Formats: sequence, C-alpha cells, structure tokens
Amino acid sequence: MTKMLVILLIRCPERGQCKPAGLTPAGLTYGWRAALGALAVAAGLSGFAVFSAAPVSAQVMNATPYVPQPDPAVERLSKRLDALEADLRSATNRIDQLGFELSSAKKAAAGANAGRVEAERTIATLTGRIEALERLAAPQTSATLSAPAEATVNLKQAPASGPAPSMDPGNLPQGESELLAIAKGLLVDGQIADARQAAEIFVQRFPKSASAGDAQYTVGEAMMIQKDYQGAAGAYGKLITSYPKSEQAAMGLVKLARALRLLDKKQDACKTLGLLQQKYPVQAKTDVIKSLVATEKSRAGC
Repeated sequence: MTKMLVILLIRCPERGQCKPAGLTPAGLTYGWRAALGALAVAAGLSGFAVFSAAPVSAQVMNATPYVPQPDPAVERLSKRLDALEADLRSATNRIDQLGFELSSAKKAAAGANAGRVEAERTIATLTGRIEALERLAAPQTSATLSAPAEATVNLKQAPASGPAPSMDPGNLPQGESELLAIAKGLLVDGQIADARQAAEIFVQRFPKSASAGDAQYTVGEAMMIQKDYQGAAGAYGKLITSYPKSEQAAMGLVKLARALRLLDKKQDACKTLGLLQQKYPVQAKTDVIKSLVATEKSRAGC
C-alpha cells in the first residue's frame, strides 16, 4: 500500500492536476483518503513492531533455562536397579568363592585319600614283615594240645614266663590313667617284661574299669613279643570273654587267631577268624582289620 501511495504522489504532484480516466474529483478525493489511511495503518503497525520487539527479546534473553524435574517413579526404579546390580555382583563374587573352596576341598579330599591308601599299604607291608619274623621265631616242631581237634586252645591265661620284670611294682602309679600310660609306654620303649607286669597289675587293681580291656590287650601284645604264644592266646581269650565290648576286642580276636596259627593250630585259627563277622560286624569292615584278617587267612590256609 505504501508503494501505491508513492506512485500516486509522483504521478500527481499537485492536488487536482491528476485526473485519471474514469475517476471523478469525488472518487479521487476518496482514493487519497484511503491511501492516507492505509499509510497510517502501516506506520502504526511498524511502530508497534519496533517498540514491542525490544521488550520481548530482552525477556527471552533474561529467562531462566528450563530444567525438567525428576520423576519420582523413575528415581525409585533407578535405585532399585542399582541395588539389583550390587546384589548380582555380590552373588557372582560368592559363587567364585564357593567354586574356589569346592576346588580346594576336592584337592584336600584327594590328598587325604592318597594318604589313607599309602597308610594301608604301609600297614600291609609292616604286617608282612612281622609275619616273616614270627615264622622264623616260631618253634620248628608242631605244638600239640591235649584238647580235641575240634576244640579251640585253652583260653585260660598262662602264668608269666620270659624275662623277669626289673621294675618294682611299688613304684608304679596308683591312678588308672597313669598306670595304663606307663604300661603302654614301657611296651613302646621295648621294656616288655615291665610293660606286661604293669598291664597285669592294672587289670588286677581295676577289673571293672572301662580301660581294663585295653590293659588286657597290652598283656597279650607283650606276650606275643616275648614269643609266649600260649600265654598270648590266653590273654586275648580273656579279653574277648571278659571285656567283649572293649574297643580292642575285635583286634584281640584277630590276634588270638594269629597266636593259634603260631601254635600250629591253623584250623582253630580259621574258626576264630570266622567269628569276627558274627561278633564284631562293624569293626570287621575297617581297613586295618580286613587287611589283618586277609593276611591271617592266607597264612593259615583258611
């Protein structure tokens, strides 16, 4: 509209001199008025734009940036996720630790089993050596007994034989545990006669003691070392008959069979070994007893 008004001013520099065709003075006057009105409106709009633009621009520049507020539900989920991740890491570490402990336990079990096998092999070797020594020390002639062939040897303990003890019985301790410890210690130290005497005194003093069977077994062991096989058979027989619930009873039964075999009573030895499973089924399953029984059966030809 402003451009049209300028054109009109150029073409009509003075009022009344520009009379385009088809326009009357009244129409021309009306055209001028319209043009001036449009110009005024345009000027007003421009001024409004100019004067209003500055405050809006300043407001935009000075406004605080928009920061979105966290959602409580999102925060809760985020915390829960962090906790689950921590639990997962802890569980993973625990699994690794358990795996390491399991591996260590397996290695320890394998080592223990290897040690057990080696111990059994050593026991078997020592047993064989003892058997060889006993065969060399056994009487060359067969020892005959007055009992019938189907009967076993007399289990009544024989009187003491062999070297006399050198220890004064009065010097032995009076307490049960001390006296039994002395008897076993003397046996280990090779003082066989003194060990036998101490063990026999224990049985005499404390026949009702829970350790009486252990002491009676020590008597039999001392006699076996002294090669008093008849006396040893009687000592082991007393252990079985008088103290059948002793921890040494099962071993005493095997040692009785050994003493009978060394007395050349092999059939009686085999019969004695046959009682082991019946009288002591639990102890008969132990590796040491099974090894000794197998050796005795082989030696006696059972």
